[in-house]
Amino acid sequence: MRPAPAIHAQNWTLQSDGVQQPDRADGGLYFKSINSSVDQYRSYLQQVRGGSLELTNTDFDTGKETKAAEYSLTDETYAKLLGQLTERRFDLTSADLRSNILNFYSDLSLQLETKQNPVSGKAFCRLWTS
Repeated sequence: MRPAPAIHAQNWTLQSDGVQQPDRADGGLYFKSINSSVDQYRSYLQQVRGGSLELTNTDFDTGKETKAAEYSLTDETYAKLLGQLTERRFDLTSADLRSNILNFYSDLSLQLETKQNPVSGKAFCRLWTS
């Protein structure tokens, strides 16, 4: 059994067996990053409270706009979502979500593994014609 990591509050370092301790510059960047994330989250919460939050459809893994065939995990996620919506017969599908999915799959020339899945194909056809 490994001992628990040691935390030293006075100099903000974390140390554990086999882990190299960051120097002060690295630690400073880490905390700046955390502070920036917290500030952005606060901003988003204020926008939610004000009813004005608008998020872009960004792939957080790549930092690019979400597009079909750009990133396999995104393709798999859309296929999974489409399958879940199909199970519910699209009863909770908003117009915005329907539009987003149709836009994602709008370029039929793209080679997506998920297009070969008959369940996804049938689900897409149901969404398209509903």
